[in-house]
Amino acid sequence: MRPLLETMVGIASETFSSVAAPIQHAAIGAYQQEQHIQTYISQSSKVLGIIADYSTRALIETAHGARCAPGQGAFYLFPDWSDCKDVAAQFSSSSQFAKALLDSSGVAALPGSTFGMKPSSMTLRLSLVDYDGGDAMSQVHKCDWSPGNFSAGDGLSNFKHTGWVQENCPNVVNGIAAIKSFIKQINS
Repeated sequence: MRPLLETMVGIASETFSSVAAPIQHAAIGAYQQEQHIQTYISQSSKVLGIIADYSTRALIETAHGARCAPGQGAFYLFPDWSDCKDVAAQFSSSSQFAKALLDSSGVAALPGSTFGMKPSSMTLRLSLVDYDGGDAMSQVHKCDWSPGNFSAGDGLSNFKHTGWVQENCPNVVNGIAAIKSFIKQINS
């Protein structure tokens, strides 16, 4: 009986784990990388890169001890205030830090502990996608931004796309400003 069970399990695993034919056909089309798909990916990457550069510069420049690696194609940042003594003294966990930020400023962030960081690390995951994607995509051609031009010491004064971000992504700009204000209150 055991050989029959093993054979049936083998057949069932192939039958039930196969992707349905319509999905296979759709995947073929998606992987062909037609020009409109390439253009969309390029524009999306550029929009997210500009927003990440702006946000990283703003947090590092004015957020009292924040460390933040520049975004590299993602739609979020992972700033760290562990070296900011006032933040570390006021909060015992990143969950407490994230809740206080939400309660105080209305900015939602996920605690770093959700992503495997020690609960005591003052890290947050910030999403940068609160903007009208259609508007931003239609306007991104005005920017000559390219990835890899970021230096940790660069502030907003050296960033030539601040106006574009303010015009096309006001909610992101307001969220970053609210975070900076929140951190400033803690430090005063």
